[in-house]
Amino acid sequence: GGGIIFNKRRSYIIRRLISNNGEYPVKDISRECGVTERTIRYDLEEINSLLTKKHISIHIIIQSGNIVIKSNIYNRFDAIKRIKEMDLDFCEYIPSANERRYIILLELFFASDFITVDYLSEKMCISSSTIKNDLGEVRQWLMKAGINPRFVPSKGLYMEGEERLIRNAALKIFRNALALEQYIGLIKKDTYGFTRNYIGIMFDHIFEDERIKRLRYCIDSLQQKFDIIFSDYIYADLTIFLGILLRRVQLGYHISISREDATEISRTDIHKKVEALSKLIFKYLDISLGDDEIIYISQYVLSSDTGIPPTIYNYPYLLEDYVYITDMITEVSGYCNIDLTRNSNLYNALSSYGLALYYRQRYRIEAYNPYIDEIKENYPGLFEIVKSSMKSFKPDMEYTLTEAEIGFVTLYFASALEEPQNKLKVLVLCEVGFPIGNLLATRLKLMFNVDVVAIEYISQAERALSEHEVDLIITTSSFTPRNMPYAVVSPLLTEEDILSIRKLIEKMSYGCGGLAL
Repeated sequence: GGGIIFNKRRSYIIRRLISNNGEYPVKDISRECGVTERTIRYDLEEINSLLTKKHISIHIIIQSGNIVIKSNIYNRFDAIKRIKEMDLDFCEYIPSANERRYIILLELFFASDFITVDYLSEKMCISSSTIKNDLGEVRQWLMKAGINPRFVPSKGLYMEGEERLIRNAALKIFRNALALEQYIGLIKKDTYGFTRNYIGIMFDHIFEDERIKRLRYCIDSLQQKFDIIFSDYIYADLTIFLGILLRRVQLGYHISISREDATEISRTDIHKKVEALSKLIFKYLDISLGDDEIIYISQYVLSSDTGIPPTIYNYPYLLEDYVYITDMITEVSGYCNIDLTRNSNLYNALSSYGLALYYRQRYRIEAYNPYIDEIKENYPGLFEIVKSSMKSFKPDMEYTLTEAEIGFVTLYFASALEEPQNKLKVLVLCEVGFPIGNLLATRLKLMFNVDVVAIEYISQAERALSEHEVDLIITTSSFTPRNMPYAVVSPLLTEEDILSIRKLIEKMSYGCGGLAL
């Protein structure tokens, strides 16, 4: 299981006692917190356990229906004063209903044995009846993912399912349960040592402080072998993907790959680089990966938008795809009355994207597009045109092509359609990378008198600033900038963002810098 959840109810109990001279009715606390008296008794046990660990001779007991502060050393007034001085630092966090269900799912995915309702109740400081209600939705979620929840009387809960489906479901939980900024938090070095908040509870299921540092080193080495820099999102996603894989392997669960798929993947040069990664994982994490696990990692890398250029060695249908891309650009150009057939940037971007699309379709790997709703809202007509074009030229994809995939391709075309120029030197920082960063840059050039000098991942900001002369930074996520003007905006530039940037540029023209919007 993951890390302990410190719930603010215990802090509330302490504050109530302190503000009421060290005594408060247990039934009132129970009613105010919305839990049973039994749960409050469990909270008191945990508080007393903490006091004992800190070698504080104070106990909190229930006496004649009241919660009372007791001590063999201090009188009640001094005991209250001593507790105030301690600054117990109970975490101010209670999981919401959705968060509870995600935590329960991860407990099931990474349990070494059966788990019980009582265990989950105590872990989250939530009543057993609430946990039982949550389990109904958890069961539906698992069944929708192709995984079978099981209950054995007197033992508890467990699940059964194909290993690939279980790992896919675990990755989906992390993607859905965390905001994008939290998800990409793994690229930040100060994110190590999670314990007390929701992101910590999630990551504690698969990571330990030192092990994540070693895993990052392995991923950095993989980037060097590919001679590319992963986008902030891909870096975090690969980290979590590997964290899930390694934890499941430690629990004794292994992936199974068909010989046909293994033969196809083993021919790619990606596979050779992943083999080298597996050796580093064994060296630094002491986990040995079998041949099928190496194939599985290679499939993930090939199906991710890493920016790896497509080659005939990695993509057997490369030449066929060139024809498909040319036809699609021609058709979209006709619908939009703009000739995009000579746009080499669009052609190259779609060619690179085609590699990942092929492997996602081939191995039933679901694309994740955190901006799909905004894309459909901002480009409804173009989205439908791209959707029609993709399906007409790739009829075999008609029933498997998701809106997430169509949304990514829509962004490439949107970027190409919004191309003009202009002149304040701007650095664009984006955690997801292309095509979001490219689209944002194009829209900035269209809306303002700016010249985008570079599009970089947020993790590469310092390097970019040292290489380029920059007047203004536009970023899709907060970061620690140098002393220069910057604005945090939506990747698709809302009207509010446009107004904010316009005000910032106006202030800059009057000598006002260093503003964060």
